[in-house]
Amino acid sequence: MSTLARLHQITSDQQLSFFEKVHRLMRFGLDEFALDIAIVSRIDGKDYIVEHVITPDDSLAVGTHFNLGETYCTHTLHAKSALAFEHAGNSDIATHPCYINFQLESYIGAPIEVAGRVYGTINFSSPNIHHQAFTREQLDYVTLLGQWIGIEIARYRDFHSLHLQHQSLKAMSELAKIGAWEVDLQRDKLYWSKQTKVIHGVADDFQPSLSDALSFYDSLEREKIEGFINRAIAEHQPWSCEVALTARDGQQKWVAIKGKPECEQGQCVRINGAIQDITDIVNTRLALAQQREQAEHLLSTRSAFLAKISHELRTPINGINGMLLAMQGEEDLQVISQRVELALSGADTLVRLVNDVLDYSKIDAGQMHLEHQDLNVGLLLNDVISVYQPLCAQKGITLNHRFDVSNEAWVKADGMRIKQILTNLLSNALKFTHRGSITLSAQLAESKTGYTLQAQVVDTGVGMNEQVRKALFTPFTQGGSHIAREFGGTGLGLSIVYELCRLMGGHVEVESEPDQGSQFAFTIKLAKGEPIATQLRSLPDTQGINPDLRILVVDDNQMNRVVMKALLGKLGLDADFAEHGEQAVELVGNTQDGYDVVFMDCVMPVLDGFGATAQIRGNADIKQPHIIALTANISELDKKRCLEAGMDSFIGKPVGFTQITDALHGR
Repeated sequence: MSTLARLHQITSDQQLSFFEKVHRLMRFGLDEFALDIAIVSRIDGKDYIVEHVITPDDSLAVGTHFNLGETYCTHTLHAKSALAFEHAGNSDIATHPCYINFQLESYIGAPIEVAGRVYGTINFSSPNIHHQAFTREQLDYVTLLGQWIGIEIARYRDFHSLHLQHQSLKAMSELAKIGAWEVDLQRDKLYWSKQTKVIHGVADDFQPSLSDALSFYDSLEREKIEGFINRAIAEHQPWSCEVALTARDGQQKWVAIKGKPECEQGQCVRINGAIQDITDIVNTRLALAQQREQAEHLLSTRSAFLAKISHELRTPINGINGMLLAMQGEEDLQVISQRVELALSGADTLVRLVNDVLDYSKIDAGQMHLEHQDLNVGLLLNDVISVYQPLCAQKGITLNHRFDVSNEAWVKADGMRIKQILTNLLSNALKFTHRGSITLSAQLAESKTGYTLQAQVVDTGVGMNEQVRKALFTPFTQGGSHIAREFGGTGLGLSIVYELCRLMGGHVEVESEPDQGSQFAFTIKLAKGEPIATQLRSLPDTQGINPDLRILVVDDNQMNRVVMKALLGKLGLDADFAEHGEQAVELVGNTQDGYDVVFMDCVMPVLDGFGATAQIRGNADIKQPHIIALTANISELDKKRCLEAGMDSFIGKPVGFTQITDALHGR
């Protein structure tokens, strides 16, 4: 076989890999030139790097670096053409570092160019003298080898770059869940990429037809896609749509499809397109739309609630204000007493309203915490009955009660919240019952781990229909606008009952029919408690309170100062007053004999209660009073902050006799 035939056979063999082809071309050169060493180098500045190599003893490794100036190839590159010598020791390069270091006698090499730039060299050498001079034909061969290897390197680079691009596109396609498709209209053929098949849930070897492709969509979606394709063919315009499909495995998916017609001589011959699985995007979009709808509904509901709260606040405030105005100049003690009672009733209503709003705000923010203490369930139930007995009697309604509760049963629970559940249910029953009766039943069942309290409030009131029952425990609802108009209220009471029962490990249910009354039943879990000594008081007990206590009240609100002066006066106590913390610090520091007790408001101008307390506690030269926080902020965090500031105890507004006497006992 001729030399050129051998070269052609090597370079045209498509079965050979790039590395195999380069290796065979190097072998061809070794045979043709009768030399021992073949190297394909890459030049990087002054660095000569061995990329492919054949040696008799494999003593030279791929990746070895040499200084370019210490190799024969530096002359080849300088000449920009093939170069050869057969006896280096008997030539001008006998002093060359390559000869001195490696004793290479014979050499033939040529530059390699890739994309018009010098890449490196192809060279063959031997420590033996080449007894015949290299011919012009051999120089042409090594030049040809350099050109072909340059072509192979460029092809390999392009292939490698395309492979990387393909891998990158494949990875992006998989990550973005985007597949490709093509409809050949002339041959009536459909092509799907691998990712398109993944989206449809079919195997890699699945060969789709047009009818197969459309079978993944229901009739409406199929008509939509066919309509877009037909318009694209007729009008030569790109199109896109979002449709639902059912994959081969039955999975429901949302996909975005894009198509672009390709035309020849004014006729659509094929449509190229992409398909993307957008199920997650659509689900997110639907979830966001639902959240937006819920947020808009909540905003609307709360706006209505604020309007309702405004109305509900104005009603008792109007009563309080009106009764107080009516008492100005009144001398009839009986009339004054009646108006005071009405004003106090309005104040109670106002406090309950504010408490309901605060309680629901805590529940809504997940900040409602139960405060457990030992209590007697029987006494608690009797307390509730004693409050509602006269209220029902005033309305001409009978209040019945049936308690299956041992007087010896003590539980550890939040008594205030249990009372809140009962009073909310009884208040509701009283509000909606015009005649007949209300019955409170309760049963306390003991188990190994604790107690279960089951209670029912049954009334003969107006009742409610199914629609009202379903929304009954939703906040801010009252069963229709006519209920709100006729009976008033915020619509928070039953939602608070629902959440409190849930916090206590129980639940609440309702049964009712219009004009047939209602029955509310709740169940809560209670831990076992320990008996404690109880003291029942109907009036504030001043026993144990030192009448000579030196008291300072610090509050920026004049009405609050007047209230405290009146309440302390009823207990036979006098007090001094300060309008802000700075004034309080001055009085405590300069008053002879100091103060025994300071009622300290927390939020004030100039200097607040926290800062004033810190300054008082920081003065070791004065008598340290017992400081009682007096504030409208009553959360656990507020209490903690007061104690951390140096205050001794805490009273929440509005203030009553019991709170004051409890705080002053033993001072």
